[in-house]
Amino acid sequence: MRSGRYMLIFGAMEILFSQLQDMHRVWWLSIVATLMSFSYSFILLTLSATKASEHGHSHGTAFGVAVGPHDVLGDVSPYQKTLGVLQAIGNMSYSFLFTSVLIEIQDTLKCSPPENKTMKKAISVGVLYTTIFYMALGGIGYAAYGSKTPGNLLQALGSYHHVFWLVDLANLFIIIQIMGAYQVNAQPIFGFVEDHAVKYFRRRRIINEEQPSHVVLFQTKFTVDHLTIFRIVWRTAFVILTTFISMALPFFNAILGLLGAMAYWPLTIYFPVNMHMRQSKVRPWSAKWIGLQLFVGVFLLVSCSGIAGSIQGILQAVKGHQAFRI
Repeated sequence: MRSGRYMLIFGAMEILFSQLQDMHRVWWLSIVATLMSFSYSFILLTLSATKASEHGHSHGTAFGVAVGPHDVLGDVSPYQKTLGVLQAIGNMSYSFLFTSVLIEIQDTLKCSPPENKTMKKAISVGVLYTTIFYMALGGIGYAAYGSKTPGNLLQALGSYHHVFWLVDLANLFIIIQIMGAYQVNAQPIFGFVEDHAVKYFRRRRIINEEQPSHVVLFQTKFTVDHLTIFRIVWRTAFVILTTFISMALPFFNAILGLLGAMAYWPLTIYFPVNMHMRQSKVRPWSAKWIGLQLFVGVFLLVSCSGIAGSIQGILQAVKGHQAFRI
């Protein structure tokens, strides 16, 4: 399917949303994205469970894709099997990218009760529920389609012609969820660059001179605060760049795995562990210090493995691929 035109439409919409001032202004997008995520996941879970309960199809195996000429996917060599496992590690690492926006989210909380206590409770509850929910979704999805399970489960569920409207609804929820997720992850980048631009080029009018802006939508007038020429150009250029890369390399699983594996170790493992050691004043070469260093080292290897598998997956997908198909 040629998805280039849909990427262009999505990019155009994100250019508009990107002009929102900061994380404080996109809190509602975060709530909408979360509701959409659970909604389409529940649809996937229900349809996959229905498929898994049917007779006459493979429910997969405990070890996944079999190595050899008799697998349903064709000849799968040990090398291809290993790369698939490594890419899967990268995909799982992507689920931890929420750590990159935790500080930004905490900054939007009220001072009472203390932000760190609220954040700790929110993370504990959120990670627990999402882990249970998505582990169930992954397990039942694999039970439904076995080794033929695609990277996008909705592709397989497209065969449910009698409930096509439900599959279309799930696709719509995904679009809305990704629109919100894009902003939640992009706003900290916008803020970081703009804060440094103001710091180093504070006398430049293009950086500091605010432009009054009003947007009329559904006969309602919206005001966009703190709109500067630099902000318009920089945020628009960022969205255009990400849209360009998406159209050039539309390989969902491999790109997802690469991004996840690259960001996983520094943001989820290295920085939090080092901040904890500094805050707790862990003595060098103590048992706790050695244990934490081993922990960091092991997951560095895991992250590197995910990067290697994802890069190889991208190289394989590029073969015969035509970029920018609209």
